[in-house]
Amino acid sequence: MANPSFNGTDLFTEGAQEFLGSPTARMYIETMPGADGEFVQPHGTGGRTIMVRGILSVTGEASAADADAALVTALSTVHALVDGRTVGDYIGTDGTTRGDCMLMSYEVAGNRIVTPEGATYGCLVFAQATIRELTP
Repeated sequence: MANPSFNGTDLFTEGAQEFLGSPTARMYIETMPGADGEFVQPHGTGGRTIMVRGILSVTGEASAADADAALVTALSTVHALVDGRTVGDYIGTDGTTRGDCMLMSYEVAGNRIVTPEGATYGCLVFAQATIRELTP
């Protein structure tokens, strides 16, 4: 199982679950007065939405404050990719690369949790990403 990433940046470091949406049908639909049914012009396949949930964590920091700061930096790196301009590759939990994707949102789901790991500290947070695959 691969860690999901977007444009070369890990979105999660453990426990990721991916929910792959269906491609959408693109079409123009019109009704005509006095005629039953609809007039349809098909326009091919549209994009799909991919939802991913998991844990983003950092480990091996010298103090609890350092661990928290390192996780905030990791979150900032991911949040910088939610800019409405960056189109890149998304690598899913099964290792499949999907091109022409945009990271639409990256939401933290709860508080950051600092954990002692012997002589060092780690920090983790649960999060959810929404990716739009523009050309499935």
